[in-house]
Amino acid sequence: MSERRLAYLTAIARIAIGTGFLAAPKLAGRAWVGDEAARTRTALFIRAVGARDVALGLGTARALSTGAPARSWLRASLLADATDLAVTVAAWKELEPEARAVVAPIAAIATMAGVRFGSSVE
Repeated sequence: MSERRLAYLTAIARIAIGTGFLAAPKLAGRAWVGDEAARTRTALFIRAVGARDVALGLGTARALSTGAPARSWLRASLLADATDLAVTVAAWKELEPEARAVVAPIAAIATMAGVRFGSSVE
């Protein structure tokens, strides 16, 4: 499978995750912030992250599917994923074990993919 195809599938996954955060922030956000996700104010920020991911995923997928330059979209996605990883690690001791086991590895893998795609996919 080509790197361009893998980048496209990653964009689709980002759209799916973002949609989950938008549609059900209290449920979807629980994996990341635990019981805090049930708070209305926290859900607001979870939705904002979801919107960010939907926008990045849609922009990336459109660029990749039409042959348009995707590097800027991929680098913006890398910035978002690296930030997610950094803030997750910074809050490590305060996170539920499930967040450490699920969110940190996903953010790390997405960051590594972003480094790869951001430099190799046009």
